[in-house]
Amino acid sequence: MIKNKKYYINLIVLFTTKIYKLSNHLKKNNKDYNTVRSLLKIVSKRKKLLKYIKRKNLNLFIKIKNELNIRKL
Repeated sequence: MIKNKKYYINLIVLFTTKIYKLSNHLKKNNKDYNTVRSLLKIVSKRKKLLKYIKRKNLNLFIKIKNELNIRKL
């Protein structure tokens, strides 16, 4: 069972919004390598959190994945 479920869900939502913003920025500025690096870091953090939630609570993982339209893990 996950102890701080709301905290992890909020982090994933925050990371997802940052990912969308950075990816939109990269569509306009495709040579901005610092943004690419930060985008990869945030995607990695979100992936680790999702992997943890998947291991602890599969139903919550499926719900988060469907609501946020996260494609693959």
